Amino acid sequence: MDRPGLGSKCHWTAAQAQDLIANQKVVQVDSEATVEEACDALIEHKIQSVPLYDSRRHSYVGMFDLHDLAA
Repeated sequence: MDRPGLGSKCHWTAAQAQDLIANQKVVQVDSEATVEEACDALIEHKIQSVPLYDSRRHSYVGMFDLHDLAA
């Protein structure tokens, strides 16, 4: 089977989201990180957004992305 994606022959209704990101590393930033540290993570991993994780509450609290810098 082809890997599901924009150019594949797989139907979107049958593809699982996890199939689109197989072999990708999960990146997260601690919610206590500075804006500079969060930006460094985006640059280092060549991504546009990253989930923020609160280690005290053991839960995700939101997403940090490039649009936050322009807000």
